[in-house]
Amino acid sequence: MNQLLLQLSLPKNLFRLRKNRQSIRGLFTTKSYDKGEQILKLPVFETRRTILNRQSERFKNFIRNSPSYNRLSKNGRFAALLSITRLKKKISQYWKMIPTDKKELKWNVWFWKPSEIDKSRFYRAYKEKLENEYNLFGSLYDEYTQYFGKMIYSMKKKRFQEKCILMRIMVTSRVFGFMNKKKDKHVVDMALVPILDLMNHGNKEKYNTKWEYVEEGNYFLMTALKDIPKHTELLDSYGHNKSNEIFRTFYGFTPI
Repeated sequence: MNQLLLQLSLPKNLFRLRKNRQSIRGLFTTKSYDKGEQILKLPVFETRRTILNRQSERFKNFIRNSPSYNRLSKNGRFAALLSITRLKKKISQYWKMIPTDKKELKWNVWFWKPSEIDKSRFYRAYKEKLENEYNLFGSLYDEYTQYFGKMIYSMKKKRFQEKCILMRIMVTSRVFGFMNKKKDKHVVDMALVPILDLMNHGNKEKYNTKWEYVEEGNYFLMTALKDIPKHTELLDSYGHNKSNEIFRTFYGFTPI
């Protein structure tokens, strides 16, 4: 955790990662906060620099002109970009805290039996969307190898598709959606935000933080919703109006 904090230009020992009462890894404070007090401020530039390695102009040109990449959803494009980035030798400290292993993501619809998926139209539609993107990841692999000669570390096509779909699941469960002004209009943008995405969900009585994207300064801000004592777990709200189907599909649990 301290290495990640330093990479984000934040003081070390600002937070601690440890298991909560449900034996789930949680983000805990190392100091107390008053209601309304700023807990964390992260410039978007810092978050991007931490998550993504610097890409070459040739790679950026490939991404801009790839038919398969541009047919993917926002989350799918994010997953593909992250998958290729993570294949490189230089891994960010961020990745050491993010689950992208099949064993850790097996709760997702992608790994369910057909009999479980058929119980809900929502589950079926989501599985079909993932299957479509799985095929697009395969097409992206073909385009990449034609453009660059070979995939990084000579990874086989099926293995690359598996890596991408696992990253796609991870992105969906951790991504933050926010309104961002682009070309004189506001659109829904998406981002992974280190530290903030380590928080667990809390119900209406328990969640104690709120976050927002501040457009003028181009940064993410987390503040205390109530007085938070030292060594308390920081909890976010994943959304109180979401159905159990959405929670189970995108986060792997249903709120109590």
